Amino acid sequence: MADASVGAYILAGGLSSRFGSDKARALIAGEPLLIRLKNFLLRANFEPVTAVVNDPSRYADLPIQFITDKLPNIGPLGGLHSALTHTIEHFGEGWILLVPCDLLVFENAWCHRFETEMARATRASRAIALFDQDWLPFPALYHTDLLPCVTSQIDQGFLSLRQLLKHPDCGAICITAQELPPIQSANTPDEWKRFLDSL
Repeated sequence: MADASVGAYILAGGLSSRFGSDKARALIAGEPLLIRLKNFLLRANFEPVTAVVNDPSRYADLPIQFITDKLPNIGPLGGLHSALTHTIEHFGEGWILLVPCDLLVFENAWCHRFETEMARATRASRAIALFDQDWLPFPALYHTDLLPCVTSQIDQGFLSLRQLLKHPDCGAICITAQELPPIQSANTPDEWKRFLDSL
């Protein structure tokens, strides 16, 4: 990103129940996946990079700054709420990048498209996300102006990020996913093994 003021938040508060162990600590060439992703994002000029966690002691031994989820145990929408709130409190208004901790690769092509669409966005546009038959909520850019809508959705019990992206107040900008490299993530041991075998 040319605009280094765009911070990135990595959602690392899940239970990794399908993975069978803490996937943020899964190792690639001796490096935890969480730190590998942090380094991808820093090289793409997203800064700062912050993990959103439920337990503040969970990754205290790793070289990454983190915030504690303000609304734990409600999934990624709670993580987005915490990330937007943290950005407003510490940096003011603006865009953030939201990614899950099991994102295996961060593609430069996504960066270029995000940057292009961010430059075109109006005040009514509060999210920029990929679309492939449905909205893909990660990786995506979210604007701090979206926080009231996020809060309202949570208060009403609507906890889906895809539902948020469909909300008229979100004004989401659509990027056709077929034009870009596919998203690679690891939710299960089989997906993890296939990725390791491909390296």
